[in-house]
Amino acid sequence: MSVSNEFLLSIFETFYNNPRICDTELIFNGVKYYVISDLFKTIAPKLYAEIKTQTAIVPSKLTLADMTPDEVITQLTFIINETNKKVVTINEPGVSNEVVGSILESFYGNPFVINSDNLRDIHLVATRFGMIDYAQKCVDHFTRIITVENVIQKYQEARDKQTYFVPIMKNVFNRFLSFISIPELSEFTSSFTLEEITEFAKCTDLSCSEDLVYVIVDGWWKHHVLELTEDQIKTVLSHIKLDALSIQCLVSHVKTNKYIDTSVYVKA
Repeated sequence: MSVSNEFLLSIFETFYNNPRICDTELIFNGVKYYVISDLFKTIAPKLYAEIKTQTAIVPSKLTLADMTPDEVITQLTFIINETNKKVVTINEPGVSNEVVGSILESFYGNPFVINSDNLRDIHLVATRFGMIDYAQKCVDHFTRIITVENVIQKYQEARDKQTYFVPIMKNVFNRFLSFISIPELSEFTSSFTLEEITEFAKCTDLSCSEDLVYVIVDGWWKHHVLELTEDQIKTVLSHIKLDALSIQCLVSHVKTNKYIDTSVYVKA
């Protein structure tokens, strides 16, 4: 970093988290940050819009009677630091204070680095604040670390934590289908919900043959047969694109499946 950049950064840092200069209190997971709202207007428009909907705290009249000197100082400090500011409270359980602080500091010129450890938190905060560029950088970084060997693990982690990466992982998983062994696929997809397997069966941009889709869906309902009604099984199987199946699959499997409409099978 050049001397001029270091100088500018040092100036910006004097504005960060300074209650006497800032016009907004951002309380994120219980931690208070003093910020200048106008800095968010372009980079974090969703946060900026949320700040603008708030009403600034109006200072109350200070009654000095019966107050000790220490109490007067406390009250004056509160008025100077806390009043005439807008307050925005955000709760995002699990997001680290370090990540939030780093993102806010970046508005004042201090860059932060996206890595595998902070990826989830940065993506969540960036999405919450409307920081589209940073959210996309997280997505790009995330997809670069996915391989055939870890795609199921990463997808399961996203599903377990219900992170913003679930739809991203769903798309990545769909692209890797042809490269994952059938036993692995069957074991993993057996944990799908009825909604997930239905969406999978209906998907039109999978990277595998319809034969494999049939194997996965057929294995799924057999795994969950005790929990499902006949109508649910028929509905899920109805999304299989029979006209895209191989003759071998139609004759060897579909023909003997009592949950598939015979008339539809004949047409296929």
